Amino acid sequence: MKKLILMIAMTVSSSAFAAPSTPEFIDTLVDTINARLVVINNERAQDGAKLYCKQLNADQVNLIAAYFRNKKANTWKNLGSVNASSFVSSVGFNLSCFPKPCKNYDDLVHGICNAKSYKMDRALLTNSLEAIKGGKVYVNTTMDEVAR
Repeated sequence: MKKLILMIAMTVSSSAFAAPSTPEFIDTLVDTINARLVVINNERAQDGAKLYCKQLNADQVNLIAAYFRNKKANTWKNLGSVNASSFVSSVGFNLSCFPKPCKNYDDLVHGICNAKSYKMDRALLTNSLEAIKGGKVYVNTTMDEVAR
């Protein structure tokens, strides 16, 4: 009887600390980014600086979701297989939430001109992941570790 109670208690406690599903994590990430955008835009407006987008649009949300999608199998990737640093680099390069002063061309001059935009977008993503994790996100951190 004691073993049965112990097994039930361990099952309940382990499921309580399980990482969310990938779609749940994406929803949390998008909500966290949108909440951070409100705070960032309020601070930047007080300083008279350029504002970020007010919230992520459908294209930006789809860009984030696409990173978590296994295109060949048409399934969601396991959060443990997604590296946070790679996610920030890839999605941050195409997020376009911070306004780009130069046209979006893939050459050196426009890349240098838009470097601050890319940096700010990557910082937005990194800070959002750190807010979800409740601590620092390192190069080898997986999204499973972020979600716990």
